[in-house]
Amino acid sequence: MDKKTKKYSEEELAIGIIFKEFRISKGFSQLEAAGNEISVTHLSNFENGKTVISTNHFLNILQNINVNMFEFQNSLNQYFQKKIYYFLT
Repeated sequence: MDKKTKKYSEEELAIGIIFKEFRISKGFSQLEAAGNEISVTHLSNFENGKTVISTNHFLNILQNINVNMFEFQNSLNQYFQKKIYYFLT
């Protein structure tokens, strides 16, 4: 499959969406969140659903914005619960 036509699952894309919500709510810029881990461009693409990142990079950028995995997983679960609720109503 060509990289330009690669599609990511809704679950994969939700990770970037939730990360962006945390980053903004905690007042971190993309530069601060990316730190020395990934480029700001890569972070922007991740947050906007254009790419996914490795687990190692993800865990490190979560640390950069002071979010632990439990907190993130809880928000991700809530995100999907809201989507299910909106679908059913």
